[in-house]
Formats: sequence, structure tokens, C-alpha cells
Amino acid sequence: MYIIKQMTDLSFPAIGEYFGKKHSTVISNCNTVREMMNADPVYSAEVEEMMRNLTPDPVSTGRSGVFYRLFIPLFKTCSDL
Repeated sequence: MYIIKQMTDLSFPAIGEYFGKKHSTVISNCNTVREMMNADPVYSAEVEEMMRNLTPDPVSTGRSGVFYRLFIPLFKTCSDL
């Protein structure tokens, strides 16, 4: 949830709906991950590495990368919100 929130413009309610959770659960998750990242540099580096690996390659067509394969279903699900 934290990574989705950081890498998209989706709202907390939209992310929560995708996972079948309330927006407050998403907020709590994001706060927990942020606190863990602040407390543990190794954890922080791992999360940042995951985010770098999900970032679309600017040279690619934009729709073939891992980022899009993971998040396009989410975008389609939330498009009505």
C-alpha cells in the first residue's frame, strides 16, 4: 500500500477499495512503513530498492515494464472512483 501511494496519484480510499480495506487501514499501513523506514536503514534501503525496480524505464514504450504490469489492474479497478 505504501509503495502504491508513493508511486501513484491514487487516493487512500481508492487504494483501500482495491484491497478490500478502509482508507484508514491504508493510512495506518503507510504510517507504519514510514516509521519502520525511519527506524531501520536496511529496511528503508529495501523499500527504496523495490520502488526503483518498479519505476518504468523512461526509454521504454511505457507499457511493458514491471510497474505497468503490476499497477495497470489497479488503475483499471480504480478508474471509476
